[in-house]
Amino acid sequence: MDQSADNKNKVSEITTIFTDLYVRFAELREAQIRGYRYAAGQMIDDDVLAELKKQKRPALIFRIMHKQLAFLEGSFRSEQRRMRAVPLRLGDEDLSDLHSVLVGDWAMNGCNGYDQYARAAMDAVIARVGWVNHYWSMRDDAEGRPVVRSEDPLAFVWDLDAQMTDQTDWRYMAKHGLYSCEEIIQIYLKSLSEEMKAKMRERDQMLQGRAQQVMGKPVGIWNRLLSGIDRLIGAGGAVGAGGAVGAGGAVGANKSELINDLMDAKNGMYRVIEWHDRRTMVSKFAYSPLTGSSEQIPAEMEGDKEYIAAALSRHPDGRIQSVEQELLWITPIVPSLLESEPLFEEPYHNQDHGYQYKPTFAYTFSRDMMQTTSVVDVLMAPNDFYNQRIMSLLEIAMDMANPSYEYANGMISKLQRPAWESKERGVLREYIQVGGEGPKPRSVGAEGFQVLRVLAEEGNQMTQDLGGITPNLQGFAETKNEPAALYRQRVEQGQILLAGLFANLFTMMRSSFGYVDGLCQLFMTFERMVRLLDDPPKTMPGVQVSGKSFWLAVNQQTLEGVKNDLSQGKYDFLPDTESIGKTAKQQKFLETVELIKLMPPELVLWPKLYELHDSPVAKDMQQFAEQQMGLMLQRQQQEAALAGANAQADLMNKAAGPKQAA
Repeated sequence: MDQSADNKNKVSEITTIFTDLYVRFAELREAQIRGYRYAAGQMIDDDVLAELKKQKRPALIFRIMHKQLAFLEGSFRSEQRRMRAVPLRLGDEDLSDLHSVLVGDWAMNGCNGYDQYARAAMDAVIARVGWVNHYWSMRDDAEGRPVVRSEDPLAFVWDLDAQMTDQTDWRYMAKHGLYSCEEIIQIYLKSLSEEMKAKMRERDQMLQGRAQQVMGKPVGIWNRLLSGIDRLIGAGGAVGAGGAVGAGGAVGANKSELINDLMDAKNGMYRVIEWHDRRTMVSKFAYSPLTGSSEQIPAEMEGDKEYIAAALSRHPDGRIQSVEQELLWITPIVPSLLESEPLFEEPYHNQDHGYQYKPTFAYTFSRDMMQTTSVVDVLMAPNDFYNQRIMSLLEIAMDMANPSYEYANGMISKLQRPAWESKERGVLREYIQVGGEGPKPRSVGAEGFQVLRVLAEEGNQMTQDLGGITPNLQGFAETKNEPAALYRQRVEQGQILLAGLFANLFTMMRSSFGYVDGLCQLFMTFERMVRLLDDPPKTMPGVQVSGKSFWLAVNQQTLEGVKNDLSQGKYDFLPDTESIGKTAKQQKFLETVELIKLMPPELVLWPKLYELHDSPVAKDMQQFAEQQMGLMLQRQQQEAALAGANAQADLMNKAAGPKQAA
């Protein structure tokens, strides 16, 4: 089978799998969209709002979940932890601090990485799962730098059989979106040949021409963009092969060929499917068990005996080893414009660190990750409960202020009737007259009003109970007489409720930091000065101070060799015990102060205490404490030396005394 047939089969295979996934993920996307609507305050559907307006009923929306969401977002932004590099091989310990500082300070702060992690975590809180993208960019810096960017959770589908949130058992995942032909060409400009560009443009013109004949002229650029957004998030309609959804709903057979889940030819928008998958590759290496050196044998040279003999000679006691590797590949396709070939197909440049896109989940109470839930899922029902009760209370109050009237048949003349019917609130309700009664207002029982008021108050309390974010957790005592011990216990219990969210966030950050470290090792191969925002460890070589800025020299060529060589070492990343959040620092500082009160001053390492003190003068106080402890240690040594000399002199005098007497 020739290469073109292989490519066509590849495009067809990916399209078939993606179409099936797109349909099966529709329910999840619908729940995600509903979560975003609720978080933004759109808690009543448009048709319900129209009906309420028609009936002159109040449409009140109270975002009582807003406080919980704001608290969680603030927690993600202020209470994140540093990640430290942990060596995986003996001998890499000396450079571990370098990689911790380079990734955690220069790389992440340079692209606002911590804020992107917080955004992804909030996506998980609202839409069940959040995503971040990692790549090396040379757009703003000719020397290049890593970029971490949060992505739209609605644009991803993944392996339905996977169960590990860190992607270790994921066979594939896909990112998808709608773009115009020229946008696709610009996105993948470096990978497209002139022939492929011409094919795509020709196909685009043909499809838009057919769409113009069937459906009329195309719309403007803004409607094209809005159409792309609608196609991305409007997953509630019919999708899949043969299922077509247009601006007005289902369309005919001809239109379904031009507007479906893979394209919107009327507006010139085409779906790009960026396919990421694992492939098992068997490679041969010339390996030395004495020195640990190795050299990969190219696949085309595996049968060349002379080449293999030469490779073995370069490694003491060399031998051939076969190694089975799992490699990650990326294959973007746009089946509407290129049916017979992908845009490109190549292995990841940065292997051994997982997929380029990293997810974080809110809660995974089920082994099926499609059944993951979010915080907003839990808060929807009590929020609806509260809003409906408040609307009912207001409606009752308005009925009491301007009630409906009951009247006997024929009691109100035709001339008087318009005056009775002109009220903003209240309607006339006809009944058969009994005993000569006149018109009277309909009354609402006080018991019903009291019940609704109680239910409305319980709705707010229910949100706190289900969300787990009580006034204690937000830093407030629930009552004035609440004991300090009980307050602290409730705060700790609330933190346990948030531990799962932070654990999932740290899982993503661990994989993410490893990927960014791999990007730095791959692309930062020349000498360079990088600016650090935090104080580097004092033991780190190559640090220069300029004013209040710290600069770190990496890959520095010296007579002794390369200092801070980023290409050396292999590391894992783990959450550090030191949090970068102000609240956590303050809490640790207060805990340490309480501990110090129980210790004698000479046993306190005062410089370390000021590392936890969040104050503009903390660094100056730390330096002063180091000086004072140095002077104190020097005095102690001098006093000890003097005491030793005096003791020695006393011994010599005692020994010399009897001799002088003799």
